[in-house]
This record gives sequence, C-alpha cells and structure tokens, in this order.
Amino acid sequence: MVIPMGGMGAGMAGPFPAELDHRFRQLKRCVLAMLLSALGVIVFMPMCFNANVFSVILSSLNIVLNAIFGIWMLQQDPLIGRMYHCLTTTICQPCGEQCQGGLQCLMPFMLGNGITVFLNIIQPGDLVNVFGNIGKLFQPMEWKSGLWGFWFVFYATCVLTIYISQISGIVFGYLAYKQVRDAGVTVSGGSWSQGGGGAPARQGPTGGDDASQSAPEGRPAQQNFQAFGGQGQRLGSG
Repeated sequence: MVIPMGGMGAGMAGPFPAELDHRFRQLKRCVLAMLLSALGVIVFMPMCFNANVFSVILSSLNIVLNAIFGIWMLQQDPLIGRMYHCLTTTICQPCGEQCQGGLQCLMPFMLGNGITVFLNIIQPGDLVNVFGNIGKLFQPMEWKSGLWGFWFVFYATCVLTIYISQISGIVFGYLAYKQVRDAGVTVSGGSWSQGGGGAPARQGPTGGDDASQSAPEGRPAQQNFQAFGGQGQRLGSG
C-alpha cells in the first residue's frame, strides 16, 4: 500500500535510525492508543446509543487505516512487528510486497492522520455524541440502563484518546521527519566528501588544480627549465 509523495519524502527509506529511538517510542504509543481506542469505540458506542455495529466499524475505517500505516512504519518493534507479520501473511499480503515500511510510511502516516482529524472536526459526529450527552452523567434517572454511565465514560475516553493520539502522531511524526531530513543532508555531505565530491579544488591559472601544480613534498619545484643549460665536457678531452 503506497501513497506517492513526490519530492516530500525523498530519501526517506529504511528503518528508524538509532538517533530517533525517542520518537520511535512516542509514535509507538500513538499507534497503540489509536488501535485500542478504535476498538473501544466499536465496542462501547453500540452500548451507549444502540448504533449498528457494522456502521460503527465503517466509520472507524479511517482510524484503522492510519493505524495500519503506523504498523508498517514501526514494523521493527517486537510487539508491532507481530501485528505486521500477521497482516502481511493474511489480508494485507499485497501491501507487504509493495511497501517496505519504516520511514517510507512516515509521511503517509502524518497526512492520513491530518486528513482524518480535519474531516472529523468539520463533521464532528463523535464529538457531538460526547459533549451532547456528558450532562446525563449527573442525571442517573435518564440513563438507558444502570450501566449506561460507565459505558459512556469508556466511550468518551476512547473518542478523546483517538483525537489526542492522532494529533500527537502528527506532531511527533513531523519532528522525526525534520530530524531525519536534516541528518540526511549532513550524511550526504559526508559521503560526497569521502568520494572526492566535497569542496571543489581551487583552479590554477592554467585550469588545473593547485594540488597537481604544486611540487611534491621534499622535491624542489622545477621552474624556468632551459635545455643544455649545464656544463659538460668536450669529446676527447682529458
């Protein structure tokens, strides 16, 4: 499953480097929170509002898709790696063949979460459910059942956790992207220098390099050479 990013993700490939271990752990928490919260919404929303389970699953597909991006991105983690292996050997086998994961999925993960948050804000169905019914917590007589208040607390917590984890994933993902991008420029410069592509050598007056025109160490420079300028001996003399 590959989303073309053009030049935005150029050079972003391979696993997370060791320098990004802290960002890796932060993104892992976001992905796990998204997965658990999406599951919680699927379970508790029908209990609170008598919603159809199938429609709730369909409305949660965007969250699940973003979490799948996160699983591909963090596949080198032991826990998430098991999820990745399970998906690539079952329903997502074509995706595993097309996308190698790692940093390549960082940009799709950020964009997917950003689009989902934006759409949920302009059409805040779940937020309306949370803030429109929060007053009933203090009116047990209006509860549909004796446990409605408890189910609603779990549902509201899952909804708010989804938003927090998505926004946090965007922020931490951008910080990781920025650090990799800046580090990539430094690393590229070092490889250029090792391959002779660093700072260009200064040109001499004849177009050659100064290094090629300078005399080797320990040898005097041969300048103003004149043929037959030395003293020889005549044939037949002495």
